[in-house]
Amino acid sequence: MKDTGKLIGSSRKGQVAFEFLLIYSFFIFVFTATLYILSQQAIQQQIYAEGMFAREFIVNFANEINSATLVNGYEKNFSFPNTINSAPYSVSIYNGLIRLNYTTQVEIDLIYPLATNNIFIIRNGVTKDTTTAERSVGVSDGRIRIVNEGGTVVIYDD
Repeated sequence: MKDTGKLIGSSRKGQVAFEFLLIYSFFIFVFTATLYILSQQAIQQQIYAEGMFAREFIVNFANEINSATLVNGYEKNFSFPNTINSAPYSVSIYNGLIRLNYTTQVEIDLIYPLATNNIFIIRNGVTKDTTTAERSVGVSDGRIRIVNEGGTVVIYDD
């Protein structure tokens, strides 16, 4: 009989240990799932913040072009950030629209309307018409000059 008692006592200890491991595993699973969800939310917040910075930048650039459209003789230097949150980006103008594109964790493509379609980009002495094809603005230089020359907006990208 003593042998049977020891067997029953050890099986209860084994059952208690198994239940403890089961409960412990459940809480570890809940903890890791919570961490995963929180990290995904943090990533989404970062993407949102990057998008807001890019939107603000493209709106400011479009407002400068729109201001140049309204004021004959307008001239202003405009500076570009080197990157958008460490990601290279491109800015182009075509047919009265300005487009900003960059890729971090996802590809972002922002398009904003301009007040005019009459925009030319002059890069290294070569004039490029933005009504015939999409033309990029050289953001790598960091600076451009926006000028209204007789009702035409000219972006000097030298």
